[in-house]
Amino acid sequence: AAIRLSTNEILDLNNTGFTSNVVEDIELTTDRIYVSGAFASINGESRSRIAAFAKSDFSLLDFNPNASSTVNDILESDGTLYAAGSFTLMGGQPRQRLAAVDAQTGALTDLTDEVNSTVNVLEKSGDILYLGGSFTGIGASTRNRIGAIDVNTGMVTAFDPDANSTVNDLKIDGNLLWAGGSFSTINGQS
Repeated sequence: AAIRLSTNEILDLNNTGFTSNVVEDIELTTDRIYVSGAFASINGESRSRIAAFAKSDFSLLDFNPNASSTVNDILESDGTLYAAGSFTLMGGQPRQRLAAVDAQTGALTDLTDEVNSTVNVLEKSGDILYLGGSFTGIGASTRNRIGAIDVNTGMVTAFDPDANSTVNDLKIDGNLLWAGGSFSTINGQS
């Protein structure tokens, strides 16, 4: 829903209702509204867990990267839409819980890092994509519930704070990465 802050008015979204399940995340750009979640269609049109609307008139766009399961978080940066969740396929191709697609076309990029369990959240700073969730590995590297990837090389970085339980949110503030979740220790500290 879009709610005008000054009046509490609900904006008419041209009946762009979701016919099944929930929306987990919304990402706004200059001209698009991206949504992700567990839905399979919008107004009878197939949109598997990621969709895009035009900001100008709220019309559903022909953008359908087609995730195989829930997409918990999406993040647009430099013309790429990053997706995280519990899916194992994107566009019919193997993508283990992390994928990147062209933000205009939905075509997969070359980012193929595999994450061994659910990714809940993404945050990006420069070329580094930070991930949080319930996973214990990214690619061949052990990363307990929080880690990072260089999006240019696809390599897992040395960043390894080692949370002892699920990470649900990440926010960058300057040179700090704030993490929230159900963990009680991170990097061995309470």
